[in-house]
Amino acid sequence: MPATGLEISLGLTSARFSANLLDCEACTGALLRALHPTGPACPHCGQELCTERQAQAFWSLQRVWCKGCGRGFNALKKTAFEGSKLDPRQILLFSLFLAVEADPAAMAKALGVSLETIRAWRTKLEG
Repeated sequence: MPATGLEISLGLTSARFSANLLDCEACTGALLRALHPTGPACPHCGQELCTERQAQAFWSLQRVWCKGCGRGFNALKKTAFEGSKLDPRQILLFSLFLAVEADPAAMAKALGVSLETIRAWRTKLEG
């Protein structure tokens, strides 16, 4: 059986590898740092979050309230992942799988989602 992009890049088969093997906190941090390289700010008015408590909530994907405009949001608001049912581990793996052009069926199996979910997210992200 020929190796897929996933097996070549990670040295693991899709049957043995899943998002559950990854540290959720580390994946959340990596995802949010990639989405917000300048730090936590309100997606509505752009005001930076001013308290440590707000920043901790933001980086934990909890809802925070902007002191500038009064609107509530979390770190995924106004990103491609807003409203997603995928957890940060799945999002990072999905991005990696896209980059190595992994087989969609192998992606679905490793992420624990349907092939239709893979197709929908691929369309959404690749436009």
